[in-house]
Amino acid sequence: MLIQQTRNLALFLLLLFFALSCGSKPEAQITMQGILTFVKGDAFVNGKPAKSGDIVQQSDILTTKDNGMIIIQIRDMAMITLRNNTQLKLEKIIGSATGERSVDLFLQSGTVFNKIARKDNTVQKFQVHTPVAVAGVRGTSFAMTASDEQIHVRLLEGNVSVSRVAAAKIEKTDKPDANAGKSPKVAETMELKAGQKVEITTSKVEKPIAFGGKEKDQLEKLNAIAFVDTKVLDEIAAKKKSGQSIESLRKQDALKGDTLAPLHIPTESREMLDQKMEFDVQPGSESSIDPQTKKLTLEDLRQKYGKLSKIETKDGRVYIGAFKQVGGQIQVETVNGRVAMPVANLKKVARF
Repeated sequence: MLIQQTRNLALFLLLLFFALSCGSKPEAQITMQGILTFVKGDAFVNGKPAKSGDIVQQSDILTTKDNGMIIIQIRDMAMITLRNNTQLKLEKIIGSATGERSVDLFLQSGTVFNKIARKDNTVQKFQVHTPVAVAGVRGTSFAMTASDEQIHVRLLEGNVSVSRVAAAKIEKTDKPDANAGKSPKVAETMELKAGQKVEITTSKVEKPIAFGGKEKDQLEKLNAIAFVDTKVLDEIAAKKKSGQSIESLRKQDALKGDTLAPLHIPTESREMLDQKMEFDVQPGSESSIDPQTKKLTLEDLRQKYGKLSKIETKDGRVYIGAFKQVGGQIQVETVNGRVAMPVANLKKVARF
């Protein structure tokens, strides 16, 4: 009798162990995609001309020039509008079987308008990182303009938490892993309310102030652009996967933009896609690569900056020049001009 009870207890404990083990497994993550619903002018994905219907995913880099614009839709969660002279990296776009979604963007420079749908039954995380700050939101519509040393955030609806970051010090070393894991740390955080805007620099967060008038009117018109039905997005993804054409879903409209036919752009919103806005980045004011009027040599760089370094990035690029850290990014003065990149993309820095 005692032996049987012992066996039953052992079996119970074994079953309990397996149940707990299964329950503790992390939920499987699903890589999500975004689809370009509107493209205008000089706009690129990973350096290649963009078209409406193009699928974008984690690690892709989107760039617009002076006359360019892109609208990306990520399922029914988010619509991201890249204004002119903007560079944006899709750092992370993941979901789960239970509907949890997480999007991390890195705004290198320029302006984006983000429209985040409010989903009460799912956990949604949406963050925009810049060289000097990070904004975390849920169920929000806001514009964000970034440069090397400051950002401006304008909140139309909802709530947004904005944090100034202080980057970890980067060492010049021959050891590949010396800077591994060194990423910007939060130095100061503030909550922005609807109808407020704030400027954040590498050294401080300014006091939020109210905005209205033309600024608010422009944001409201961008916010009026409706989401494309996810069934259409699924149809596009399926056609792309099987190699079928999606030309029947594209159209050229009066804006001379390349648009998905189901995208609804209200009449009052159209002017916002065809003219400059108050907070757009002007040509040449900010850029990830700043061409110099005279091409320099390595000897010119040595005479001007002193010692040079060899910088390797996680995506395989190599730069030689004088480097410095500014906020959450590093800048490298090369013979072809200035190159800026987030600290998180840095793999190795060695003396040259």
